[in-house]
Amino acid sequence: MTAFAYRDGELAVEAISLADVAAQFGTPCFVYSRAALESAFREFDAAFDGADACFAPVLTFAESRRHPHVVARHGSAELGGIAQPAAAPRFDRTPGGARTAPPERGAGGALALRDWGFDAQELAQLRGLGVGWTGATQAC
Repeated sequence: MTAFAYRDGELAVEAISLADVAAQFGTPCFVYSRAALESAFREFDAAFDGADACFAPVLTFAESRRHPHVVARHGSAELGGIAQPAAAPRFDRTPGGARTAPPERGAGGALALRDWGFDAQELAQLRGLGVGWTGATQAC
């Protein structure tokens, strides 16, 4: 089945009438079919499978973690239940990689601001404006 086809005498894309699309969005209107694009991508990707060519698909982060090349090279890691790219580059004699889970968003924010020169009064002003952070604030 093609994504663009006539249905009851009207051109449609993925069973949606293009006349309805034009009525809602006006013309000219560029219409794309996700199914057609994904199908074309799969065909293109398959054509390069095993070929001696410099080619790599553009993948989402979740898709990239399952890609055979990434899996074979241990290119992703999970720490604290959070998926992330593995450390790179990795050397034979130098251990690398993350040893702890990433911090919670905003953790240590007050300490970082203090390191950057913010004093206790400025931190209090930021809090008053609704700027938030988590983690230790003792040094502030």
